[in-house]
Amino acid sequence: MNAVDDRLKDLAEVRAMMEQSSRFQSISGLSGICAGIVALVGAVLGQLRLASSPGGPFPSIQFLAVDALCVLVLALLSSIYFSSRAARKNNLPLWTAGTKLLAVDMSIPLLTGAALSAALWYQNQPLFIPPVTLIFYGLALVSARRFTVREVRWLGLSEILLGLASLLWTDAELFLWAFGFGFLHIIYGLLAYRKFSQ
Repeated sequence: MNAVDDRLKDLAEVRAMMEQSSRFQSISGLSGICAGIVALVGAVLGQLRLASSPGGPFPSIQFLAVDALCVLVLALLSSIYFSSRAARKNNLPLWTAGTKLLAVDMSIPLLTGAALSAALWYQNQPLFIPPVTLIFYGLALVSARRFTVREVRWLGLSEILLGLASLLWTDAELFLWAFGFGFLHIIYGLLAYRKFSQ
């Protein structure tokens, strides 16, 4: 009976090692906090531009597009920086099997959302771009939950719900976008920072 127990224990340890090697280990709460702050700054700049534009949102649409692109680039750069810093601190490689799986699972909904946003822009339907970005980003997070921490799933579900709400409540879509990409990232980042002490 002891031999069987030992083999089961060995199998459990092998399984745990395999799961660990397939997960993205370099979690940094600071990247979530930084991404949230960048999103809030971008949303404030966008709101200021809309408030100062006498012709409504359409004359400012180019500014909002550049603003959103800057938010995306800065958030990605901060995520790469803080994740690589966390990897160095914990003596872990940044680019692992888990990182590759995470990137593949996230890229499909993200690229689909980007293509849909571009199509909406081309069809002169910018009102639907903020909800689409929230929904598809949320789908990307939910899709990637198998390769990272559990909290990512709840962040993803929250982003999806905010995106759906902003489809119905179009007057508040900039606020909901800012809440999803800003405040929720900061909350997630604070929780991750506390949990992983990065």
